[in-house]
Amino acid sequence: MFDLGGVVIDVSLSRTVAAWAEATALAPEEVRRRLLADLADYYQFERGAMEPDEFRRRVGRMLGRPLADDAFDRGWQALLGGPLPGIETLLARLARRLRLALLTNTNVLHSQHWRQTCAGLLGRFEQVYESWRMGCRKPEPACFRQVLAYLALEPARVAYLDDGAENVEAAGRLGMAARLVRGPEEVARALEGLGVAVGE
Repeated sequence: MFDLGGVVIDVSLSRTVAAWAEATALAPEEVRRRLLADLADYYQFERGAMEPDEFRRRVGRMLGRPLADDAFDRGWQALLGGPLPGIETLLARLARRLRLALLTNTNVLHSQHWRQTCAGLLGRFEQVYESWRMGCRKPEPACFRQVLAYLALEPARVAYLDDGAENVEAAGRLGMAARLVRGPEEVARALEGLGVAVGE
């Protein structure tokens, strides 16, 4: 079971901050401070409990400057990069002999973006789970339990790979072999440590 951002694809808040700093004429450090001051709206958006237009308005209020939709979208989508180098080869090898699932905290706007830019990569996964469709987000146990129910496996038979310590801890409490990783090299090392061959 894989996380998406930071494990499979590149993510960078700095790109979003830079785009919105330019759009609002605020200093980048001020944009970052205001965005991170209260994450409740982000979490609601990731649970699918807020519509995109409302989220855009709330981000504008956070920044103290309204953002035109095109300026918002440029910054919001800039958070997401492409597949991390080496991950496509690694997933192709793993998919030949293992069941792979993806579990990501995401939102409808980002989902539309990465489902296009990573379409080929996503085909390696048997199932893709997105928080905004599930009505819950990691590290809430309900997210992990939905995927475990689909896999129909005991938690101890599932490796979970994420770059967020809180999510790894939550998966570990449910009995999964959870490992903190960032990028394909750390994924490979973690799986080898669990006895999973990742070579040809």
